Amino acid sequence: MSAPAAPAVARLGVASFLAVIALLHLLDRRDPRLHLVSEYALSRPWLLGAGFMALAVGGAGLGAALWRLTPTLRGRAGAACFGVLALAAVLLGLYATDHEGTVPATTPGGRIHDAAAGLLLLSLLLGHMLAWSALGPGAARRVLALLGIALVALLAPRTLAPSWIGVHQRLLLGTLILGLLVLAARLRRRADEAAAATPQLATVARGGR
Repeated sequence: MSAPAAPAVARLGVASFLAVIALLHLLDRRDPRLHLVSEYALSRPWLLGAGFMALAVGGAGLGAALWRLTPTLRGRAGAACFGVLALAAVLLGLYATDHEGTVPATTPGGRIHDAAAGLLLLSLLLGHMLAWSALGPGAARRVLALLGIALVALLAPRTLAPSWIGVHQRLLLGTLILGLLVLAARLRRRADEAAAATPQLATVARGGR
């Protein structure tokens, strides 16, 4: 996957996932304040599964973009995190939850789903931290702001409405996944800058001969 194409693929995948989640909110009668996103698979597994596959494409695109555009240790580690995110999203798409709420899973597929959900969250957090720090000091400040917003999104509803588990999850994951769109846009700008600089470098090299 080329450097300019990878961020576009990432944006398409992440945006498609968000569109699927928005559609599920319209189609399903579950109260989003009290139910987790994964519970939509109990009524429409194929649709939520398609959404997770789109997120996997987005994660793979971000990983490819980071690998090509930030050839540093942090950049490569961030790319690996987004590769893990893609794998976790595939598992979430293949193995639906088998329960509502926070009760333990009762089937092997349900346990795989729960483990993959934890892996997805961890890879999102680490991927953001490593990717933005690899993009420079200014970018690192943005990720600190993003993580601060995510922390507030997680803790504020727990204080105001502890039973609204769906709100907690949607605010936390929504903040982090929307941040992927911002990251993809930043990587696209870097790809454009690299493409614009390449002809100039070639001209300088020819002139020096």
